[in-house]
Amino acid sequence: MNAIGVSLTIVCAILILFAPRRWAALGVIMAVCYITQGQQINVAGFHFTAIRIALLTGFTRCLLFGEFRAVRFNPMDKALLGYALSMLAIYTLRERTSDAFVYLLGCTYDIVLSYFVFRGLITSLQDAREFFQGMAVLITPLAVLMVMESVTGANVFRVMGGQGWDEAVFREGRARAVASFRGPHTAGIFGATLFPVFAGLWLRPGTRQVATLGLVGAGLIMYSTNSSGPLLAFLSGVLALAFWPLQERMQTVRRWIVFTLVALHLLMKAPVWYLFSKISDLTGGDGWTRSFVLDQAIRHFFEWCVLGTSYTGTWLGDPDSKGQLDLTDSYVATAATGGLLGLGFFVLLQVRCFRYLGLAMRVTREQAARTDPLLWGLGAALFAHVVGLFSVSYFDQMHVPWWGLLAIISSATVKVLDEPATSLAEDLEGQASMEASAT
Repeated sequence: MNAIGVSLTIVCAILILFAPRRWAALGVIMAVCYITQGQQINVAGFHFTAIRIALLTGFTRCLLFGEFRAVRFNPMDKALLGYALSMLAIYTLRERTSDAFVYLLGCTYDIVLSYFVFRGLITSLQDAREFFQGMAVLITPLAVLMVMESVTGANVFRVMGGQGWDEAVFREGRARAVASFRGPHTAGIFGATLFPVFAGLWLRPGTRQVATLGLVGAGLIMYSTNSSGPLLAFLSGVLALAFWPLQERMQTVRRWIVFTLVALHLLMKAPVWYLFSKISDLTGGDGWTRSFVLDQAIRHFFEWCVLGTSYTGTWLGDPDSKGQLDLTDSYVATAATGGLLGLGFFVLLQVRCFRYLGLAMRVTREQAARTDPLLWGLGAALFAHVVGLFSVSYFDQMHVPWWGLLAIISSATVKVLDEPATSLAEDLEGQASMEASAT
C-alpha cells in the first residue's frame, strides 16, 4: 500500500467501525469507489486488498455490536451459503492443490463477507432508502472523475495501481473510463445497476432531489465507460422500470416473455441465446462472443456438470487444448468452477430474491393499495445484474455492490413480511400523504 491507500483505508475503517449502521455501509462502498485493487497487503500468503480490509472491519463491527442478532436466517441466506460452499468444495476437489484451496477461500471470503456485512448493517426497507440516498451523494465525485477520464484519458486513480491497464484505451475516439475498477465493464455495470434503484427513489416525492443526483451520477458512470455490456444492463434495468404500470399483471407478463423466447428459439436459425449477438448490432460490442461462450457451455454440458472443468479451451475444437476460453459470461464461469451444483445455487439465489421482492410488493399493495417504489427499483436493479452477468464476470471490487444488493433485498423484504400489518399500513399511508402534499 502507498500513503494514499493507507490513508483512505484508515478513513473508511473508522467510518465503518464508529458511524451509524447505514453510514458504516457507505464506508464499505467508499472503499469500493475510491480505493483500487492495487492497494493491498500480504498476510501469510493471503492478499488483503483495501476492500477486503473494509469488509473485515464491517464484519467485526457487526460481531462486536451485536448487529447480527437482528438477522433472521432465511432461504436467500441459505442459498448464498450453499453457493459459496459448493464453489469452494467442488473447485478444491477437482484441482486438489493447496493453491486452488487458497484461491477459492479468498473468493468465498469476498462472497460471504460482502453479503453478511450488508445483512448486518442494512436491516429494513427504511435503512435501504437512507443508504441509497447517501450513495447518491457518494458516487457524485466518482462520476465527475470518470467523465474527466473519458474526455482526457487521464485516470487519477492510477497512482494507486491495480486497474490492469497502464494507459487509457480508446473506442471510437473516446476513452473507456475505469476509475478505481479493473476494467470498464465492471465500472460501467456499477453505474448501470444503480440507476434503477435511484429511479425507485425518484418515484417517491420526498427523495426526488437526491434521487435525481443519483440518476445523473449513475448514468454518467455507465456512459463514461463506453462499454456495450453495461449499456445492455442499463437498458435492461430501464425496461424493467417501464413495467411499473403493469405491476399487478406481472404473472401474465412473465408468461408472455417465456412464450416469446420459446417462439424465437423455434423460429430463429440460431439458438435463442444468439440474441446477444443480434442486440450487439445495435448497441455495439462483441455480443457474438457472449452467445458463442454460452452455446459452447451448453454443447459441452457433460464436461462440467459434475465437478466443473479447467480446460474450456477444448470447447474451441482442439481436444488437446489445456488452455481456457475467455469466460466473459458469469453463469458459464460459475458452471466451469462449481459445476451444476454451484450454478444451481447461483440461479436459486436470484430466483429467491425475485420471489421475496414479489411477496413484499404484494404485502405493501394489500396494506395501502400501492407498492413501495423502492422495492420495484431493487427488482429492476436485480434484473439489470442478471442480464449484465451474461456479459462480464465480476472479477474486481464489483462483487461488493453485487452481493450487497442481494443482502439488502434479503433484509428489506423479510422485514416487510415480518412487520405488523398496522405499522406497515401507517408507514405507507404517511408516504402517500407526503406525495399528495408534494403534488
